[in-house]
Amino acid sequence: MPFPRRRQKGDLEAASTVPRNMGPVRKNERPAGLQDAIDELDERQRLYWSRWEGREHDILPHTDAGGDAYYIGDIYDGLRCAQEWELDNPGPYLQRIRALSSESPHLMYLAHWMEVTASPPKWTWLKHFPENRALRAARTKVGIVDLSQNAPATVTEYKDTTSLEQALALASGHLGTGTFRARLVVVEYLSRDVIEWYSRKRPPSQLRVDNY
Repeated sequence: MPFPRRRQKGDLEAASTVPRNMGPVRKNERPAGLQDAIDELDERQRLYWSRWEGREHDILPHTDAGGDAYYIGDIYDGLRCAQEWELDNPGPYLQRIRALSSESPHLMYLAHWMEVTASPPKWTWLKHFPENRALRAARTKVGIVDLSQNAPATVTEYKDTTSLEQALALASGHLGTGTFRARLVVVEYLSRDVIEWYSRKRPPSQLRVDNY
């Protein structure tokens, strides 16, 4: 297998002409503040960033395209920009996590993850895409598997918590009656809305967080 060639001086210019899934965004069409983040990249980082142009919200942290890996802070300085992603109206589960984090600091990462809607280091780019952040917060992909006697299992998929809540409320009275024996709820994407939806089944004082 041949070794990859060394990067040449012309690679930066060539990368800007590579076709992308989403067309290039003109400089004057970029979200406010995004250009400043791009300007802070060095030559190597900008080479890799160019492959994500227009969809920077999907850039993985701690990669060449990710920029400054310590933008949000580190273990010594603490978080420098948590106030930027703090929610005006946090849900009851998020409030509970925040309250417990004073005694169990590792839970604060979960709180920040729910607020950012992704790993906190992604905030460098994600903060410039509020619509994508909102989509991440609401993303729902839950499958309900109903098991009955002498019949194949049925699977229903839900893509929003409202219809999911309605379906569970409608069928809750039938569970264990007739041939309807059991129900399995499979959550594929654990978004903030899904976490809060699940927690609504209990009062905040009864929400359990495993401390490990």
